[in-house]
Amino acid sequence: MMKKWQMVANVNRELDIEGQSSEYTDSDVDSESNESPALCTTIPKCRRRIISDLMEDLDQAINEHIRKQSRHLGKRYVPKPSRVRHRTRRISDRTVKRSLPRSCYHRRFLAGLAPNELAMISPRDEEIPIFSQYADGFGSDSMEED
Repeated sequence: MMKKWQMVANVNRELDIEGQSSEYTDSDVDSESNESPALCTTIPKCRRRIISDLMEDLDQAINEHIRKQSRHLGKRYVPKPSRVRHRTRRISDRTVKRSLPRSCYHRRFLAGLAPNELAMISPRDEEIPIFSQYADGFGSDSMEED
């Protein structure tokens, strides 16, 4: 399990804040309510699908850790996120993060680019430790994916 979280840390480091947050879009919530508007997440068309699954696993693990820590301290855990996220399975082509390792991009996305578009994105031919083998083992980026 520790290898998985190290791999996720390496992927997050490569994505940087821009690559992680580019999947969020504001939802249409009544602006007169007292609650913060929810954020609906979409899957970037350019990114391997397994990355979104890994980020969801990470969010769940963090929430579980906070719950356990609260219980250990004798506190009642009441989640109060400043922004609520609703995960969707919609594909978005709104942004494309440039210069990621090639293994972070969806293969069919890269294959469908013209040479000048590929040059603009400039995927790097370097490996993220463990990630390529992990993603290939789960069939990520298969022909069945949207």
